Amino acid sequence: MRTIVATSLLVLASIFSYAQLDYVKRFETELKDDYISEEIYDFSEKGVILLALSKDQNRGEREWKVDHYDTDFNLINTHTFNVDKRYYRSHSSKKDNQISILLRQKRKGKIGILSIDLSSGSVEMDITEVKVPKKLGIYEMYSNGNITFLRGQVLKFFNYEYVNIKVDHNKASADIEPVQIPGVKSRHLRTESISVDDLSNNVLFHVTEKDRSTKRMISHFIVYNENGEKLDRFELPDESGKSIKDLSSTQLSKTERIITGTFAEEWKESSTGMYIGKMNKHDIEYINFYPFVELENFLNYLPERKQKRLEKRKKRKKRKGKDFDLNYQIASHSVIEVNDGKEGFIYIGEAYFPTYRSEMYTTTDANGNVTTHTRSVFDGYQYTHAVIARFDEEGNKLWDHIVDLHISRKPFYVKRFISIAEDKQVGIKATYSSDFRIYVKKFSFDGEITLDQESEQIDFGEGNKVKRAAADISYWYDNYFIVHGTQKIKEDGLFNNRKVFFMSKIKVD
Repeated sequence: MRTIVATSLLVLASIFSYAQLDYVKRFETELKDDYISEEIYDFSEKGVILLALSKDQNRGEREWKVDHYDTDFNLINTHTFNVDKRYYRSHSSKKDNQISILLRQKRKGKIGILSIDLSSGSVEMDITEVKVPKKLGIYEMYSNGNITFLRGQVLKFFNYEYVNIKVDHNKASADIEPVQIPGVKSRHLRTESISVDDLSNNVLFHVTEKDRSTKRMISHFIVYNENGEKLDRFELPDESGKSIKDLSSTQLSKTERIITGTFAEEWKESSTGMYIGKMNKHDIEYINFYPFVELENFLNYLPERKQKRLEKRKKRKKRKGKDFDLNYQIASHSVIEVNDGKEGFIYIGEAYFPTYRSEMYTTTDANGNVTTHTRSVFDGYQYTHAVIARFDEEGNKLWDHIVDLHISRKPFYVKRFISIAEDKQVGIKATYSSDFRIYVKKFSFDGEITLDQESEQIDFGEGNKVKRAAADISYWYDNYFIVHGTQKIKEDGLFNNRKVFFMSKIKVD
């Protein structure tokens, strides 16, 4: 027995290790009163863009500054341009070496799209301004640099109507299409998401229909090509009674695609499981549903006591003949094809749930009486863990693992924290960062964990002189991560503290 335990500990020690950090380069610039709201966008080996806007305005405009740095933080060039002071940054969309940033104006019927292109190695910029309805809500965007697709909702005759918006950058025009399905009232329709086929670059708007007769959501898809032309509209045929919540589509050929995502029972808001399917044109070859409770390792991120409590609840429900559901939402990645002689697919999805906080506010009636109320306010998405699973060509699950994400910050948009590096001969590597540490996990295609690394807490530099820091860390390229944020630094002999914006390049070994 001792030999077995010792061997097991040796194997675990070889799998788990501490990642070594090499602090390659640090850059900092003084935070002066002339520019505010610094934000970076990384472009892998092409470097990084630092975008800032002026604090002061001149004749109703603010100056925006775009600095392009290489991977060693050497300044390549600087561009400045003036934009209406009422614009603020909203959504963004990144594709290859292009990034598009949506600019909004409060209570004004105009939007702008700032496009930054590094394809040629140098910065090429363009701003497209178009008129849109004043009462327009925008929830998601995707841009290929020429056409920007927006998923939104507009107020029309005292009712909100979902719309698909296409902005043509070359024509500086916006085409706003109400979401319509023949024979279905608009109030029963809702757009859920935008997805993109990796092979064809076609854009799919996922539209759900609330079917009152069956008490489930029926999924429809409106397909556009990369030039914004409508190609097709089809319904996802499914007799399972499940409601598809979201869809990620990976094109295999001109006619075949793998679809993955999450589903819910009837009209439930949160997802209760994941699915994988294969389509040939509009026909489904197969679609397999996997409730979260049936995934072997889905709850492993929880403390052992909580896992046991959930297992007891599951058994009680089963004795009563009822289903035990776990409600999560999943940010799905595109599936990875596996060609190791066994064929199949790797699925990665990051689990999260919305959080809310209580907020107090007061109202005053006509008589001057003040009343205090409490309302629930959205407070970001809490990410818990990710599931990595392999399926065979028929969609049968072969194995699954979870990755505990340790994410403390809560983004206000659906984000994918994990970066995936693929080795077609060996397996996949999942890398992410949280709480100023870097985590690396490697999986073989047979489902074995071959490496589990965690770094020490990242040092921001400047030692104990740092009085306050706010920073973020993200994967950059190869084995490099980028840390960026603001610091308040106490200088010896100086009364005032120094405020800086900094970027650090870190290599993980």
